[in-house]
Amino acid sequence: MGTFSVKVAILNPSDPALSTTVDCLVDTGAAYSQAPRSLLVSLGIAPFDRRPVIFADGRRGTCDVGRAEFVANGRQTPALVIFGEESAPPLLGAMTLEGLGLWVDPANRHLIPVEVPLA
Repeated sequence: MGTFSVKVAILNPSDPALSTTVDCLVDTGAAYSQAPRSLLVSLGIAPFDRRPVIFADGRRGTCDVGRAEFVANGRQTPALVIFGEESAPPLLGAMTLEGLGLWVDPANRHLIPVEVPLA
């Protein structure tokens, strides 16, 4: 499929004035989205839990998880976000994509709106 990035705004759900726009790697293999810890802290986003994770290289560990608002392609959703390592790229994961009602067009390397199934 290849990889691509999209511009995504990340907002503090308690104070949407605290926001930033980043290039996120679209990663349908990642359940949650991820951003560097320093970015999330600068937005006033705090972890509420730690979750077990499997990294792309197969390592296992635990990571802090917080709540953020994500805006992409004119759509907004609340989502869980992993507090990532500083060297890790921001990721737009599958659960956030589903919340946004967006999915991947691999041939054209962009996100497309989808109808959300209800039942």
